[in-house]
Amino acid sequence: MINFVLCDDNAQYLKMLKTYIDKELSAIVTDSEEYNISQTFNAGSELLEYIKDHQTDVVFLDIDMPELNGFEIAKIICRDYKETKIIFMSAYDNFVYNTFEFYPFAYLRKSHISEELPKVLRRVIDKMREPYRKIVISATSGAKKIDVSSVTHIESNRNYCIVHTKQGEKHTCRGTLSDFEKTFGQYDFFRIHSAFLINLEHVERMLDNSYVLVHNSSLPIAQKRMQSFKKAYMDYVRRCFGT
Repeated sequence: MINFVLCDDNAQYLKMLKTYIDKELSAIVTDSEEYNISQTFNAGSELLEYIKDHQTDVVFLDIDMPELNGFEIAKIICRDYKETKIIFMSAYDNFVYNTFEFYPFAYLRKSHISEELPKVLRRVIDKMREPYRKIVISATSGAKKIDVSSVTHIESNRNYCIVHTKQGEKHTCRGTLSDFEKTFGQYDFFRIHSAFLINLEHVERMLDNSYVLVHNSSLPIAQKRMQSFKKAYMDYVRRCFGT
């Protein structure tokens, strides 16, 4: 059962959105799959109270709301309910650039809802169907099976590479960064420097024109790779956010 929760202070829009999501999902899911739009809320405080005691897989979250806005709510969800996927909604296109630190699953523009919602819902269902992507790495401490999405970046250190994860683990492996680039390149990893391969999923923001923040780590970008990195990252954002 995939549980969806919707939160928007505009009751009329919320009703329309629920109807539209239900219609789209009924055309996507198979007979063996179930989904449920558990609850709809007009206030973030009500959503947060509900999520404490109920499984919530996906939250459609309006950004511009009184009392608690969408960013304030997302901060709490990211901290306390890490498996919940956030889909931001807004009437303002420029808000997309303020959402990255919350690792949202998608960003929907209300003015383009009819075009973007079907694609986002298909991605949600595909993600739920997809088993965790696992890769076996040969660490110096022994073979490790790791979840690809947990890897934030890979650092080259002479004849070894260090695989960093969002849980704070560091796995030292013998080999070159080029070897890891071949393995991880298909999973939205990009080589920003001769010594660093990063997971675009964990990019938080550019610090200036030569560094990028990747899950609390400030990493240098080689100038000769800057344009390619910006293009790769924007392609990734467009695929994720449907922009």
